[in-house]
Amino acid sequence: MAQPSGEVFPPLTSTAAASNSRIPAAMEMIDDILPQPLEQGLKNSFLATVVEVDSSEDILEELLPYAAEDEIFILAAIGKVSYIELANPHKDPVPNTVLRGNFEISSIEGNIVWPKHHEKNKKSEVSVLVVGNDGRIRGGPVRTLIAKSPIKVMISTMNKNVIQNMACKEYEKENEISLFQFQDQAKRMEEVMDQIYKATLKELNQTN
Repeated sequence: MAQPSGEVFPPLTSTAAASNSRIPAAMEMIDDILPQPLEQGLKNSFLATVVEVDSSEDILEELLPYAAEDEIFILAAIGKVSYIELANPHKDPVPNTVLRGNFEISSIEGNIVWPKHHEKNKKSEVSVLVVGNDGRIRGGPVRTLIAKSPIKVMISTMNKNVIQNMACKEYEKENEISLFQFQDQAKRMEEVMDQIYKATLKELNQTN
């Protein structure tokens, strides 16, 4: 796989088009949420790109080369995954941390750090929420995430909090948006993610 340049992320070469598998129409919707509208409105715009990952590939591994020059952040993703290895808690490790099946990505965020930057006290941390065929939401911080279908992932050199702060400062006078609203929402989301993570681990390690 070719290494991306330092300034602009190149599209990840995908072989999905050459196979019989077709990217569902719903995945094309991610193109509509690229940051062009923000770039027009914000004084300090940001760069983002959509990376295509083939089915059966590890999404985190496929994104790693894009972090060769600097840390990258996952903003969104559309598609299905079949294998999820959750991080095992350090304080209370459990025997089973693996989800297998058919899961639709509901939410994903985090950062990807190239291994050579680990000495800077940085490491990759990605969390995902997925919905199974039974309609239940599961997830948490992940170590491995295998695509079941072709996946589209939006990545950027800025994380969601920075982007939200940029938007808030630009539009807060016109729309009366408070920075504290964004911060409060982010905190609540972290709490929800933690609750779902604990519930998922409990489900995986239930004894009959």
